[in-house]
Amino acid sequence: MMLCALFFFAPAAPAGQGVQRLLYSPPNFSFVETPSGETIAAVNDTSGSVATVQNSIASIRSTNSTIVIVIRLTNAVYVVSSASLTLGSYECLVASGATIQAASASVTVPLVQISSGATNVSVSGGTFDGGGANIQAIYAPAAGRVNIDQVTAKNCGQDCILLKGQGNSTYDNEMTVTRCECFGSPAHAGISIQNSTQTAVLDNFCHQGSIGIYLSCAWANVANNVCNSNSTGIDIAGGDDDVVVNNTCNNNATGILAAGSGNMVISDALAGNTTAGITSSGSGTTFADNLFATNNAVNFSSGGSGNHVIAYKGPLSAPGQDYFYPPLISDQHTNTIVNGLGRTDLTISSTTIDNIQNQYNAALAAHPANVIVLHLNGTFTVVTNALMLQSNTCVLLSGTIQINSSTGAGQAITNGVSPHNISVSGGVIDGTNLTGNGAICFNSSSMVQVDAMTLQNFGPDNPRVGSSDILRITGGATPQIVTRCLMTNGAARGIWLENSGIKRVVSDCESTAVNEDGVDCDASTSGSIVKFCYLHDLVRYGVFFEQSASHNVALGDVCNNCGRDINIYNNSTTPRGDTAFNNALCNSLMGNNGLRNGSTGTNIVQSSHNFLFNNTVVNADIESQLYGTNNYYSQNFLTGGALSTAGVEMFFNSTDVSSNMFVQDGRSFLPVVARDAATSNNTPVVIAPTSGLGNDLWALVPTDSGYCRLTNKKSQSVMAVQGASMTAGAPVIQYTFGSAKNDQWLPESAGNGLYYFVNRLSGLCLDVSNGTNGAKLDQQIYNGGANQQFHLTFVLATNPPPFFSNVNLSGTNLVCKGAGGTDGGNYLLLVSTNLASPAGAWKAVATNSFDGSGNFVFTNGQNASSPQQFYRLQLP
Repeated sequence: MMLCALFFFAPAAPAGQGVQRLLYSPPNFSFVETPSGETIAAVNDTSGSVATVQNSIASIRSTNSTIVIVIRLTNAVYVVSSASLTLGSYECLVASGATIQAASASVTVPLVQISSGATNVSVSGGTFDGGGANIQAIYAPAAGRVNIDQVTAKNCGQDCILLKGQGNSTYDNEMTVTRCECFGSPAHAGISIQNSTQTAVLDNFCHQGSIGIYLSCAWANVANNVCNSNSTGIDIAGGDDDVVVNNTCNNNATGILAAGSGNMVISDALAGNTTAGITSSGSGTTFADNLFATNNAVNFSSGGSGNHVIAYKGPLSAPGQDYFYPPLISDQHTNTIVNGLGRTDLTISSTTIDNIQNQYNAALAAHPANVIVLHLNGTFTVVTNALMLQSNTCVLLSGTIQINSSTGAGQAITNGVSPHNISVSGGVIDGTNLTGNGAICFNSSSMVQVDAMTLQNFGPDNPRVGSSDILRITGGATPQIVTRCLMTNGAARGIWLENSGIKRVVSDCESTAVNEDGVDCDASTSGSIVKFCYLHDLVRYGVFFEQSASHNVALGDVCNNCGRDINIYNNSTTPRGDTAFNNALCNSLMGNNGLRNGSTGTNIVQSSHNFLFNNTVVNADIESQLYGTNNYYSQNFLTGGALSTAGVEMFFNSTDVSSNMFVQDGRSFLPVVARDAATSNNTPVVIAPTSGLGNDLWALVPTDSGYCRLTNKKSQSVMAVQGASMTAGAPVIQYTFGSAKNDQWLPESAGNGLYYFVNRLSGLCLDVSNGTNGAKLDQQIYNGGANQQFHLTFVLATNPPPFFSNVNLSGTNLVCKGAGGTDGGNYLLLVSTNLASPAGAWKAVATNSFDGSGNFVFTNGQNASSPQQFYRLQLP
């Protein structure tokens, strides 16, 4: 028998599936709830006494029941024994530098409890240590509009953070958990969301627990989280219509467990999970664009009923489900495409679309029980009719389809009657600058994917010309998916989605130089996701949720220099349902109007209950217009523009921890500093022990498009590549912020709770030249090394010990693997038959070395007649 912990972190790809760039940006609004005339009461406490803090809150609350109270705890340890620190409505706890901990493992109350029925409550910063007690660190039994940010919650017998709302069909819950690290909950979850709607769980790191993130709620948005080394990474245990996208779940037993109904599990990355990457047991859930590494025990374990499974870069076993594995231009496989059907591959070279149609129709007639795969290689001309696709058809375009100037076709590709299982991937569709045509129009289709296409030249972007929409999808059934496409130059919309009851995904697409919208969710479109798209230089809107559109999500999009970047609007001229329950989360917006929410000039159509959270709006405005109610704005960042209000909106800009934080080297664990606390330009940026002088703290201040400047607290200068060099190895210095873009950085998740920084000018990464005190920072090609990954923290992290990641019995040999050691360093392998023996009594049986990445492996023989043995590593 052995003693080991399975803690292992693996980096995700820098783009595509899994975690993406850091979504959350510290907001900069100075007001909490009211743009003008607001009074804030402050509690600044260093006592270390929970009772003292509670009395201070009660004293203020006794004279004013609605005033906002900001409670700051600084550099003290607060011990909870018999009473929680309790927060009510309009109260913001800022615990940066403080620790709240259980007095002992016998404590029975949460460390922090949010009162039942409370609203507009926040907890930011601080360490919350349950000490193994059977409690939660932060608990809300029935609350709304609660923000939890940058909290470390650990060692809890119950869920580390448990937020319950007012019910799965009650709106205006809109709770958020961002940038938190939760671990050490062996029987429960790091983060648990229950009985709630429109919750956002973003940028968190949950590890070493029974469950990383637990959901029993509706319409939650769970994105950009890392859930590693748990029994289950993300558990969608119940509820419905949750959005679980771009998470990284590695080295759990099960990466994602999906029960409930109608959920969207999209673009997640899963590796090293010992039971399954994804296990499905619910109904009506869509699984698409998920990336499975080869080292999951099973990639997909299929259960439940009526689920929609679209495989990506590898077949999945999904018997009894709605299964589709379309060949894509980046994955031209030969596997089964639809369960129970064979496949017929037909290769056609340059010709007319009419000729393709004839050959395709013949293949359909000859092989009615097969999926037809059309390989189109060359240049193809639309002369008379569009290519009409029927069910069970996949098109791989290696070349160009171009529209003839005399064509009567309305588009290049369309569909027959209500087709199921169709895909088009690769190549170019060129409208040859004609107007009145589109590239693709799918009507009443289902299980459809359009992937990696360039759709271009459907007229100039001015003036607007009807029927020139580049990609239109209307009617049909869930799911309908558009991935990795470019739409450019058009006289109408880039992507036009229409009609309710159909869940769609638009992911990693670019749309530019079109007259109307990059992505238009029109005519009651509902439950659709527009994520990580680049929508820029558009005459009208970047993302448009309009005309009774509901429950749609715009997440992590970059919308620059559009007429309006994100527009949530009910523009009907006749009575219709509200444009409602839509979410605009962590989008980066620049130029003209950043965010608008409202309706036409009549109160018979409204926009209500929309959630606009932590969008970065640069050189643009935020406009809340008539008519509607309870449009909720929280934690947005605005610079270079104005905020206008009409009284139909609610604000909660919860007081955040300071934006100044340590940027801590992932190899040496030393913080990044301006050398010698100098304030002059050209001062080298190095790693060194914390100074307390402010030269060791940096603020991530948004610029645009997800980039930020790293501003030194002491000097107010920024990290920059010296001389705007494009060369690997060029030094990083502090310098006055300028316009060369060598001083802007994109924080990207490394998939393990750390971040790496990509320089905007060079595309190279922030790098620590070596692990010694005083080592300079430079820029290098990203290689995934710990010296290019950084903790972003308010409390310096300590270097964790090496850990066991995998243990196998091979014959009579026990093979143990692990990571986290010093690159090339030595370790001793110790063994004992008594776990309680002091370390000095354990026997050293081997001296080994970590490899160049800090990994280790050892093999030890086992004897069935020997007593149980425990193993540990000892460092010199």
